[in-house]
Amino acid sequence: MEARTNHGRSRLAHFMDRRDIAGGTADEVPEAHRKDLEIQVKFGVKFLTYWFDERRGTTFCLIEAPA
Repeated sequence: MEARTNHGRSRLAHFMDRRDIAGGTADEVPEAHRKDLEIQVKFGVKFLTYWFDERRGTTFCLIEAPA
Protein backbone atom coordinates (compact mmCIF):
# COMPACT_ATOMS: atom_id res chain seq x y z
CA MET A 1 0.00 0.00 0.00
CA GLU A 2 1.91 3.01 -1.22
CA ALA A 3 1.00 6.33 -2.72
CA ARG A 4 3.97 7.79 -4.54
CA THR A 5 4.94 11.44 -4.63
CA ASN A 6 6.96 13.02 -7.42
CA HIS A 7 10.10 12.15 -5.49
CA GLY A 8 9.34 8.43 -5.19
CA ARG A 9 8.56 8.55 -1.46
CA SER A 10 5.51 6.97 0.10
CA ARG A 11 2.83 9.43 1.07
CA LEU A 12 0.27 8.17 3.55
CA ALA A 13 -2.25 10.12 5.58
CA HIS A 14 -4.22 9.39 8.72
CA PHE A 15 -7.99 9.51 8.74
CA MET A 16 -10.51 9.26 11.57
CA ASP A 17 -13.63 7.22 10.83
CA ARG A 18 -16.59 7.84 13.13
CA ARG A 19 -19.31 5.21 13.35
CA ASP A 20 -22.53 5.38 15.31
CA ILE A 21 -23.51 1.94 16.56
CA ALA A 22 -26.56 2.60 18.71
CA GLY A 23 -27.10 -0.25 21.11
CA GLY A 24 -23.58 -1.59 20.56
CA THR A 25 -21.50 -2.75 23.49
CA ALA A 26 -17.81 -2.63 24.34
CA ASP A 27 -17.74 -6.43 23.94
CA GLU A 28 -18.80 -6.18 20.27
CA VAL A 29 -16.30 -3.56 19.11
CA PRO A 30 -13.15 -5.75 19.07
CA GLU A 31 -14.90 -8.20 16.75
CA ALA A 32 -15.89 -5.37 14.39
CA HIS A 33 -12.26 -4.16 14.42
CA ARG A 34 -11.05 -7.68 13.64
CA LYS A 35 -13.35 -7.75 10.61
CA ASP A 36 -11.88 -4.42 9.47
CA LEU A 37 -8.39 -5.89 9.76
CA GLU A 38 -9.42 -8.83 7.56
CA ILE A 39 -10.41 -6.55 4.66
CA GLN A 40 -7.91 -3.69 4.99
CA VAL A 41 -5.58 -4.98 2.25
CA LYS A 42 -8.50 -5.17 -0.20
CA PHE A 43 -9.02 -1.42 0.20
CA GLY A 44 -5.35 -0.39 0.48
CA VAL A 45 -5.70 0.95 4.02
CA LYS A 46 -4.41 0.03 7.46
CA PHE A 47 -6.69 0.15 10.49
CA LEU A 48 -4.41 1.28 13.32
CA THR A 49 -6.61 1.42 16.42
CA TYR A 50 -10.09 2.28 17.65
CA TRP A 51 -11.88 3.93 20.55
CA PHE A 52 -15.43 3.28 21.72
CA ASP A 53 -17.75 5.50 23.73
CA GLU A 54 -20.38 3.07 24.95
CA ARG A 55 -22.58 5.76 26.51
CA ARG A 56 -22.90 7.55 23.16
CA GLY A 57 -22.70 4.42 20.99
CA THR A 58 -19.85 5.95 18.97
CA THR A 59 -16.73 4.25 17.63
CA PHE A 60 -13.71 6.08 16.22
CA CYS A 61 -11.21 4.24 14.02
CA LEU A 62 -7.78 5.63 13.15
CA ILE A 63 -6.88 4.60 9.59
CA GLU A 64 -3.74 5.03 7.51
CA ALA A 65 -4.34 5.33 3.77
CA PRO A 66 -2.82 6.84 0.65
CA ALA A 67 -3.26 10.60 0.47
